Amino acid sequence: MLEMFSVQAVNIIEDAKNNALKQGEEVVGSEHLLVAMYNMKDSICHFLLSELNIKIDNILQEISKMKIIHKKENNTIFSKKFEQIIKNAKDLAILCKSDYVYDEHIFYSLLELKDSVAYEILENLRIDTEEMLDDIEEIFSFFEKDQEERPFPFLKQLKPDNFHHPYIKRKDYVEQIIYILKKKQKNNPLLIGNAGVGKSAIIEGVCKELKNELIYELDLGSIVAGTKYRGELEEKLLKAMDFIESKKAIVFIDEVHNIVGAGSNDGSLDISNILKPYLTNSNIKLIGATTIDEYHKHIYKDKALSRRFQNIYIDEATKEETLKILTKIKKVYENFHNIKYSYRILNKIVNKCDLYMPNRAFPDKAIDVLDEVGAISNYKNIDNLDYLIDFVICNIINIRPKSKSIIKKMKLNYRELIPFYIRFVEKKEKTSNLLSIGIKENFDINELLEDFYKVFSIKSESFLELDLENYTDITSLNNLTGSSKGYVGYESGGILYEHILKYPLSIVYFKNIKNAHPQVTSFISKLLKKENVIDNIGRKISFSNTIFILDKLTTKKENIGFEKTNTSKNSIIYDIELCTKDLMNKF
Repeated sequence: MLEMFSVQAVNIIEDAKNNALKQGEEVVGSEHLLVAMYNMKDSICHFLLSELNIKIDNILQEISKMKIIHKKENNTIFSKKFEQIIKNAKDLAILCKSDYVYDEHIFYSLLELKDSVAYEILENLRIDTEEMLDDIEEIFSFFEKDQEERPFPFLKQLKPDNFHHPYIKRKDYVEQIIYILKKKQKNNPLLIGNAGVGKSAIIEGVCKELKNELIYELDLGSIVAGTKYRGELEEKLLKAMDFIESKKAIVFIDEVHNIVGAGSNDGSLDISNILKPYLTNSNIKLIGATTIDEYHKHIYKDKALSRRFQNIYIDEATKEETLKILTKIKKVYENFHNIKYSYRILNKIVNKCDLYMPNRAFPDKAIDVLDEVGAISNYKNIDNLDYLIDFVICNIINIRPKSKSIIKKMKLNYRELIPFYIRFVEKKEKTSNLLSIGIKENFDINELLEDFYKVFSIKSESFLELDLENYTDITSLNNLTGSSKGYVGYESGGILYEHILKYPLSIVYFKNIKNAHPQVTSFISKLLKKENVIDNIGRKISFSNTIFILDKLTTKKENIGFEKTNTSKNSIIYDIELCTKDLMNKF
């Protein structure tokens, strides 16, 4: 009778039987079934009863109050009500066109059988069983007409009507994806791009263009959940893929790199190995999306997997494209937050995000600021959106101004409050926007750091000290930037690059640079003249909010302050001894 019961359903029945036998009872009743279902943490019974603050002790207490007597009949250890619940659960699964009987079918049947001990227990606990039946029907869509269209809970059909934002076309990515899907072979596009560049939005565009085709999103977390036993994952996934093939549908997997190693254990395959044969089948088309980092860490290494995809690299949106996107979607946020965004405000958001959030990608970072500005404006009833833009960006980059007066100064002198780019500047380089810092010998770096922490509210952990005393070999550069492709440590990046990626607003102190190898010194000198670099694995690393300090680069007298030029009216030169006083007074 249990041949079509899921592993979890069989475990519940076994637990009910074992609990009854441990208590010295000859018959397993519906009350034992109720206890076993509640003890199964990921069951629908445990979920719904826990929401009503029902604990296992409450159920056991009610059982102890009742005088339960079961008659053993037909040489079976299960009571008639127990067997009737199990039979009804099987009939319900068949009615719902389910291949298996799951715990939700058993619990639904238990709630329907009103003359059982389990039902009486729930009534004594003042549970509204009718409402609970409605909840189960709503959660699992037992009796909906379109149940046939979604027999697997881990497959979600993507429909254009379900998307909240209008899709704004950017370049020809959607057309490129559709061309690949129409191919006979290698028709599986893989979207590769940094977080926030709009990969999911492009999939929305594909859904709108292919509105007459079925597109399902495969939830990897849901499909792996509950697959404790060998072969269970393979069985679920194979049936799902057969269903997709029969519908001639398209599958979308976000964070597709997670298929590598997911669900594998001793003697079983991971999801990637299960999918490989299907990816060569022209009847199944799969769209994947992942970041550049994860692609190189997981998919690129598996040559058999990577060659089954055709890569599409998604570039970050430009400022102009981002402004166009904000203009198109602003009505959604205006209606939600009950405010108005002018074109000037949208333009300011884009420019400020570009300047002070370089390590995040457009359009995501601009949309985040747009949304948070609206949320604060609505909650605090503040109409000054210019102030809120500065305030939100300060929070995002971990600057905590002590008072509103400082934020007001930011409007006039923003670059002076947030370090734009600090480096050594030769006197012949007349650069007005760069802060030049030099440190004399035996100067205590901690005094300077205290000033930066106070003025800019930079976290102490964002400070990185690199002692170049032992950087006497050219290969020492690998410690800073990461190994070249093909060498050990290629994926992890170097100390310098990883630190700036983790802390975009940071302070880097190159100590004893005069003792470093000439090529190391030359590399650092060239690095300080760049606003950003691309590392060995394709990540963009921006120095636009990084403070660089070098202890001895030239023999000339060094100063601290803004480089004095004819074009900078507000230029200030500090003697190093006056740094701790004047730097604080300036703000």
